[in-house]
Amino acid sequence: MNIRRINRGIALGCVLVVGTVSYIVYDHKQFSKGQDDIKNTIEQYLNDISNVQVIKDQQKSLDAYKDIVDKYWISDNEWFNEDDYVNEKGDLMDGWDTIIKDWKPTGYFEKYEIKVKDISLSKYGNNGAYAVVAYDVYSEFYGSPLDFSGSYITTVNGNYDENGEAIINDSTDKYKNIKNYFSTEFYCEKVDGSWRIVGSIGWAYNDNIQKLTSEDDSKSVDDKAEDSVVDSDKKAGVENE
Repeated sequence: MNIRRINRGIALGCVLVVGTVSYIVYDHKQFSKGQDDIKNTIEQYLNDISNVQVIKDQQKSLDAYKDIVDKYWISDNEWFNEDDYVNEKGDLMDGWDTIIKDWKPTGYFEKYEIKVKDISLSKYGNNGAYAVVAYDVYSEFYGSPLDFSGSYITTVNGNYDENGEAIINDSTDKYKNIKNYFSTEFYCEKVDGSWRIVGSIGWAYNDNIQKLTSEDDSKSVDDKAEDSVVDSDKKAGVENE
């Protein structure tokens, strides 16, 4: 038995382990330093969406949203598989030319407020981050406008016939809507020193559309979101009786 060779192998193994552990520690420290940048990117993205939503012209609003997607998102086909059910940049960019024709949105948002409640971060892969974001959205609108929501596009207050065709909502009533997103997932990647969104999965805990009353004007977005949770709890209690 060659003790010298065995000792050399053990020494090299120890060096490899120490080097790997040191790299992992360094990598996690670097990620921890960048967490504020990741949170700021997500918060600014949602804030920019809220500003775009109140553009009354549908096509101009849609074009502005497209610019936001270009600014904050990147395409990276190596991140996800087809079975991951993650919305990627290409999913958000498809169908711009036909979305207004197919979905028949009407009206506009008069108010659109996003309040971020919590952002939970963890490291994802070598150069990525995984964020779970909880936020409330309060909006006031007429008709059935396009809602960009952060991770997908839909219409508010939209209706469809038995064939799945959109029905034009020509109501002149003013509505309010309160959405509580409790676990919207964002996958982010650091590119050239900046964090960009690679994919997202959005879940709306509650979608509560009501005709607007005069007392709503004096409430903050936090009060309105709290009312939404209370209303949902009441409905659940009735259904369970």
